[in-house]
Amino acid sequence: AAGRNADLVVFDNLTDLNPLCVYSGGQRVARHGAILKPSEPVAGCQAPRDTMQIPLRTQEDFVIRVPGLAAGRARFKTIKGARFTQWSETEVEVRDGQVIVPAGFSLISVQHRHGRHQAGTRLALLEGWGELQGAIATSYSHDSHNLVVLGRAPQEMMLAANTLIASGGGMAVVQQGKVLAHVAMPIAGMLSDLPASELAASLHALREVSGKVVEWEPPYRVFKAIEGTCL
Repeated sequence: AAGRNADLVVFDNLTDLNPLCVYSGGQRVARHGAILKPSEPVAGCQAPRDTMQIPLRTQEDFVIRVPGLAAGRARFKTIKGARFTQWSETEVEVRDGQVIVPAGFSLISVQHRHGRHQAGTRLALLEGWGELQGAIATSYSHDSHNLVVLGRAPQEMMLAANTLIASGGGMAVVQQGKVLAHVAMPIAGMLSDLPASELAASLHALREVSGKVVEWEPPYRVFKAIEGTCL
């Protein structure tokens, strides 16, 4: 479109797909397989690094409260399933106006992070993920890539969330008040600027320790499901 900074790849044919030129942000940055002026940044193409537009979370952000009920029992809708979700329902205990997470359940928190509006935290009972022994947070979460936290204990969910807010996004695994693993993704909250080999090693380590928090049950309750569970 006129006036836009284009990203283009120009090919010489549609069979072998040999790139003749690459344009980024309206400027030619490569020609015949060679990068042009690698030391100069491309104008208008600075990586977005300030996309966690939310204040640090508190424990209260991860507590479900029942207005008007100090103690007793209440019926609650739940989100059931690890990939193909559906509504379900369960009875919960309420103490001091706070929902006690039932056995076999966990919590899912979704927080808008892009600064487009002032939406509050959305918190729900999660069924089908078992009892998480810690918390997992991610800002890489289809489709809107908001801040998503899975867990049971508010303090652990808070620590996981705040770890990502401080690093500009990424993924974090927390257990017993400690960050077991953290992969920072400061570019748009979805990309890392680490070399590929370092990033692969960090993500592999995070996947390994996540098994301490979630008891995986293939084919649906697997690590990859974290990225799309808030759909």
